[in-house]
Amino acid sequence: MAPNAWRPVQILGVAGIPATGVSAVQVTLTANNHDVPGKLFIDKTGVATPNNTIPSLVYTDTTMTGTTIVPIGSDGRIQIMATAVTDIIVDVQGYYTSGNTAAGGYVPISQTSLNTVPAGAIGAGQTMTFGVGKGSVIPANASAVVLNVIEFAQDTTANGWLNIFPANSGADGRSQFNWPAGDNHVWTTTVNLPASSNGNVTIAMGPRGSVTIAAAVIGYYTATSDSPTAGAFVPSRATVANTRSSSTPLAPSETRVIKIAGVNGVPAVGSGISSVATNIELYPTSAGHEETYPSDGQPGLTQQAFMANEPKTAFSITKLGPDGAVKIRNGSGGPLHIVVNIEGWFISPVEPGISCSYGNGSETAAIPSTITWCTVTGPVAPSAGYQLVTYANYNVESVALSQSSTASKMVAIAPEGRMHTITAQTRTADDDVVAESTYSFRLGGAWNTQEMVPSPAMGEIAPLNTRLAISPRNDVLPENVLVRYTLRAGTPSSEPIIRTEWLTGALEYELSSDVMAVGQTYFWSAEIQGTPVGATMPTTITTPTWSFSTDESVVITVLGELNLPANATVQASDLESLNVPELTLAQAQIEIEGGDISFDPTLPAPSSTPEQLELTPAAAGPYDVLHSWRSKDGKTVLMRREAVRKTIEHNLDKNVTRRVTQSATKILGAGSTTNQNYFLNANNIQCYVWGCVIKQAVSVKALVDYRRAGSPGQTFGVVTTYCDTPGKSRICPNYVKNALNK
Repeated sequence: MAPNAWRPVQILGVAGIPATGVSAVQVTLTANNHDVPGKLFIDKTGVATPNNTIPSLVYTDTTMTGTTIVPIGSDGRIQIMATAVTDIIVDVQGYYTSGNTAAGGYVPISQTSLNTVPAGAIGAGQTMTFGVGKGSVIPANASAVVLNVIEFAQDTTANGWLNIFPANSGADGRSQFNWPAGDNHVWTTTVNLPASSNGNVTIAMGPRGSVTIAAAVIGYYTATSDSPTAGAFVPSRATVANTRSSSTPLAPSETRVIKIAGVNGVPAVGSGISSVATNIELYPTSAGHEETYPSDGQPGLTQQAFMANEPKTAFSITKLGPDGAVKIRNGSGGPLHIVVNIEGWFISPVEPGISCSYGNGSETAAIPSTITWCTVTGPVAPSAGYQLVTYANYNVESVALSQSSTASKMVAIAPEGRMHTITAQTRTADDDVVAESTYSFRLGGAWNTQEMVPSPAMGEIAPLNTRLAISPRNDVLPENVLVRYTLRAGTPSSEPIIRTEWLTGALEYELSSDVMAVGQTYFWSAEIQGTPVGATMPTTITTPTWSFSTDESVVITVLGELNLPANATVQASDLESLNVPELTLAQAQIEIEGGDISFDPTLPAPSSTPEQLELTPAAAGPYDVLHSWRSKDGKTVLMRREAVRKTIEHNLDKNVTRRVTQSATKILGAGSTTNQNYFLNANNIQCYVWGCVIKQAVSVKALVDYRRAGSPGQTFGVVTTYCDTPGKSRICPNYVKNALNK
């Protein structure tokens, strides 16, 4: 390097570094073969006035090394200037990607765009506090800054050291930056910037020496969010190894494994920790150098050269090996004491693992006869309070995560034909979702080979407004099938009186009294069209023909607690107390006179158009919020697309879910900030000209999770809604979703 001339150095596209998408690199600079002392300055290319204020390396009459982080110019290069002739080696330890900086990401700064900290003298035992520009170039919520610090030694008779820390936090006594007597040295480090520091840092001088200090900010780390992103930097301070206190120096040419993950507050292996920022204090007895590299890597990069009995400090950001350790090599002929100080770490959220005997995304036509058990594995927690939350069909469960080992949870999958989905989330102590995994598989779906269950059943006496519906036994028809019904009166071979269009969504058809006659026998069948599980082509099947007869009655369903036994007479006040509108009763041909209610065939018949349930667009996200409302206990309930899909699978719709949460007669977990269960009865009531009686009743359960998820202020919302009938299928009878007051 000729003196005082800027030389560009190509970085991008060299030695495995990407040709694009890189914003900054961490480099180790080595200066050797020089006769007179000098300084190295470094900056990105393309700046009008490159940095010539704070050097990145000061070299004397020996080989010198130093580490720093430098931004990349638009041409993929950096530039270096030496004040005295020297040879330069540039080793790249790692790089930062460019683009929109995520939470916890690094933003490089060219020193020309920032005022450096003015030089100031500091004596033994003294402190100096200065601002680092927070709130101007550096945003007010920056979590840490990266500094280049240079000391100009005035006391030539003693080695020295200093400690640098956030203002108002207090010194911890560590000798973060060491230098030998009489030499000028540059040091790079990270400094945490909590809100209490007000953007200031403090330098505390050790007990010996007197120096002039200058510093410049070369970059900062953005604030970490409530939901950490991949590769986020977490500033922290910890000492993980000290051979001086244990009297176990590294022997000449020794390479020692230093465990870092899981030591003294550093997250353990399995938490997502990938790299650490370290300041390694070096106390040599012989001239040489020190190398730090991953425990599964190879040496070869000199991070800090030193002379005998001259303490030094080596800053580095080093990738951890799979065992959470690094290796440190003593490249000298004498014992070397080291103190390994952590300044922070890089971490990425780890998604929970899910494993089942059925593959993710698979379809299996056979429905098992027993419960299928799946295993959900949560990661090692990076800090206290993390939890693993699982959503599986009908349950929400959580388990605390350990900071030392993974955690597992067994999840039961009912032997039911439908799509089964397991969602597992890693959540912080503040209940923020940091990672999520989803696992789905379908059981059943081979409806072309399954027994169909008719409603009304063969030989049943049904009301005039009965609904025609079919479903595979212990299974549900997928959303992509079409159904068409044919109804005949008198004989199975008579001309159809009804042949519906191809129906989607609800897959059922409501009859009305303007078509039906009292005491008549009817014959009906259905055609089903679609592609069954296990088939490659669409197919159409025709069901057997079933029959039913009618009586002079209609059936209605109301949601709410009647507190009446089966076959008990229902009073008008009972329906009024459940907020069943009179107009709705009239459309169902129900008449109220005084305290009596009865079926009146002269009233207008209800529409014969079946209600269409919501279909899930294939291209839309499963967790898009589709609906929201307030629950009975005053909470905001969100219903996402996946919850709508699960609700449809249970033969319900969103309106039933809304009514259950708004009118629940029982709430389990009331007041909980996690999940609550809302219960409401669905009453199937049959009305005759003389009055109405309860025919059937079933308890409907809505499970709502109030943990935070998605956008700020949002919760996960409805998990599912189903009929809570012990020992029976969770799929609701047809009458539930037809409730008059849903």
